[in-house]
Amino acid sequence: MPSSSASLTIQKAIAWATTAFASAKLDSPSTDAEWIVADILSLDRPALYLHSETRLSPSQICRLKDMIDSRSARVPLQHVLGHTEFFSLPFKCSPDALIPRPETELLVETTICYSRVFQEPRILDLCTGSGAIAVSLAHSISNARITATDISHRALRLARRNARLNGVQERVSFLRAHFLACFGGDPAFHLIVANPPYIPTAEIASLQPEVTYDPRLALDGGTDGLAGYRAILLHAPALLMDGGSILMETGHDQSHRVAEWLAETLSDVKILEDLSGIERFVTGKKPAR
Repeated sequence: MPSSSASLTIQKAIAWATTAFASAKLDSPSTDAEWIVADILSLDRPALYLHSETRLSPSQICRLKDMIDSRSARVPLQHVLGHTEFFSLPFKCSPDALIPRPETELLVETTICYSRVFQEPRILDLCTGSGAIAVSLAHSISNARITATDISHRALRLARRNARLNGVQERVSFLRAHFLACFGGDPAFHLIVANPPYIPTAEIASLQPEVTYDPRLALDGGTDGLAGYRAILLHAPALLMDGGSILMETGHDQSHRVAEWLAETLSDVKILEDLSGIERFVTGKKPAR
């Protein structure tokens, strides 16, 4: 902590946090420092430099120290802040669910495009976690009826909070279920969206330290990382209405295997790339009769 913390300015606060984060070998020490100081002061990051000589209050300095300590210990920035943005919407974050990833926004965009052929699309979001996909879809598709499932009580509690935060709590039904265990075999959905756990069990220990703060249940995809896809695809095609589609996010090297499985029961199977050019998403359609 700076020796003159009683007169800590925004500029010095950013410098203090940046130095601490650089020592902790974080990938983006100055950016993380800006996010934290901006959050404490309820400012946008660019505004920090317009008010660089503004002094922090004693309580703000205490909070800053706690947040620097947490982030230096490799607690994810989103958990330190308690929130993040996904699909231009605010979301609460906690260790109860996977942090929404930017690449998943493309899965939401694709689902919105697929939904436009249905007057009142019925959408199922599997492994909803924080509710990022379900809430974003409900916010963007005003006539959609969305069901979101997760096996974790804590994740569902967080997802419900995020639905209320974004004003869509009346249009998303949250259910506790292990994949499709709570559904019968009759067609009920136009679209089924899933971002299941896909990290092979043996690889979890070698992930970045920040990832260990995500629940293992949301990461562990079994021996080959594909257990969730097998469980979903065993029953999901039967739950699709004619003309409906399944859309799934996969690990960086899993899309072709998942596409092969989809092609066994569905048509028009596609593999889509994320913004980094990685084959990330797989879709398949149930032919209309």
